[in-house]
Formats: sequence, structure tokens, C-alpha cells
Amino acid sequence: MYGRFISSLETIPRGYGIAYRAYNRDGSWCYPIPLNWIMRWSYSLLIRLRFPLTMTWYEQELHDVYARGFSDGQRHGGIR
Repeated sequence: MYGRFISSLETIPRGYGIAYRAYNRDGSWCYPIPLNWIMRWSYSLLIRLRFPLTMTWYEQELHDVYARGFSDGQRHGGIR
């Protein structure tokens, strides 16, 4: 295939762009410039399908409380 794994200390080869970061291997996957965007989008889609971004009831409650406190602070002349 066209992809190359580049460690954190290496330079990106000419004509290649970073598609996505491989956190488990301390490096990045690089592909030729027009192909790197397609690979980035497909990798993002794969991650979204594998790990959906749903909040638990506790996280939703924290989000609501934070939003309520922020809007109350704005309404009462907080940070502008």
C-alpha cells in the first residue's frame, strides 16, 4: 500500500501528509498528499462507528449544570 509509518522523531517524506496519529505506537501514518485526507476521513468515521459519542446520565447532568452556571454568570454580568 501507499501508507508509511513515521515515528515521532522522523521527518515526513516529500509528497506525503499526515493522515492520522497512531497513539499506541508513538508516530503517525502518512499517505501521499491527496490520499491522506481520504484516509483521515475514513479513520475518523471508523472511530465514530466503533466508539459512539453518547454520554452517560452522569455526564449529561454535569453538562447541563455547567451550561446553566455559565448562562447564569453571563446573565448576571460575568465575563464578557
